[in-house]
Amino acid sequence: MIHVSRCALGLSLAGLAMLGCMAESADTADTAEQDVATTSDAIFTPNFRVGIQLTDHGRNSSYAGDFAYTADWGSTGAESDWACDNNCWQPDAARLDLDAFTNDLISGWDFRICLVGSDGKSAHTDPGVWKCTPWASAGGGLSGIGTDADAHDPDSYKVVIDSRLWPGGTDNRMADFRLRIRGYDSGVAGPWSAYTPWASQGGGMTDWGCDKNCFDPDGFEIDMNVQRH
Repeated sequence: MIHVSRCALGLSLAGLAMLGCMAESADTADTAEQDVATTSDAIFTPNFRVGIQLTDHGRNSSYAGDFAYTADWGSTGAESDWACDNNCWQPDAARLDLDAFTNDLISGWDFRICLVGSDGKSAHTDPGVWKCTPWASAGGGLSGIGTDADAHDPDSYKVVIDSRLWPGGTDNRMADFRLRIRGYDSGVAGPWSAYTPWASQGGGMTDWGCDKNCFDPDGFEIDMNVQRH
């Protein structure tokens, strides 16, 4: 279960509960592209939101639906709406947007990013189990595969920011983070998208992530790359 409950910078966050979220993936973190953030000497946790967008016909942006965004983390952190491609049926690729507000800082709070899929076209039926990256305080990492209830060709996806108090107190010592995404089909991973820019740089979009042939993946996985002191 995900439960979000916090109050920071004078803003209250009501409880958010969702069944079935996994705290960590059993997968080990991908070791490729672990370069250092340009502002890694800054200790901060920026306010941010996360969006997901889906497209069809491989990575063809002409068939993309709208981005679906979480609320701002410093506001409510609530889950996004369901994101679809242009016809809300079996998208081929996904990308993320990390929208970070570098002048709006929140300290003392931990977070992770979670993903789930659903079926039934625009009815969004038969959602799967929420899959979450490890917490930022644990160094981030892989979420595992977010998919629908039968783990076959989901039609839509949503994301959420899950929050808790930073373990051990308010000195979170986190320098920076960024996100990327990839697809899976029959348990085989496709290529990673490029990372978003770092949160300290204001974030931004990944390119499209998909499965090995960019056709009807069974699910997607998020990687949260965290640089800490």
